[in-house]
Amino acid sequence: DGKAISTSAKIVSIMQENLDIPLPLREIAESLNIPQRTLSRICNTVYGSSPMRLYLRIRLQASRNFLFYEEHSIKEIAPATGFSSPATFSRCFMAQFGQAPSQFRIGLRKKQNLNENPEIHRLIRRDTEVQPDERNVVLKNDKGLNERLLKHGDCNTAKSPHNNVNNM
Repeated sequence: DGKAISTSAKIVSIMQENLDIPLPLREIAESLNIPQRTLSRICNTVYGSSPMRLYLRIRLQASRNFLFYEEHSIKEIAPATGFSSPATFSRCFMAQFGQAPSQFRIGLRKKQNLNENPEIHRLIRRDTEVQPDERNVVLKNDKGLNERLLKHGDCNTAKSPHNNVNNM
């Protein structure tokens, strides 16, 4: 049903816009101009859970994103995602993801072999590739730049087969 899909998208949007101070079910229903029972039926049909359980999952996913992409402390993340205390946040996070928020962040950094600023390392890794037998850096995502570098002789090893733009 197209109307249910657009309404379900609006439900999620309202919840995402109100992470820090979660709205009661009544206010979500009123903002959509639908009865609470209809809101519950849509959430159960589309997402397989009650509206408040969906809201909790959205808040926990947002907190996980904060842990993954940002350097905020758990004390900062808890209220930003609508939890009354870091302890409540940690308990809910543990129930949803099977580990404490601090363990998630530590495990992620170990997995990525990073201690600080993981977002910077992800950007660097995505945009560059270091050739093991060369000292120059070849940009994966900009063939035009690579062609200009080769054409103007800005690369140390312009004649190297590793720098052939067609091989990238």
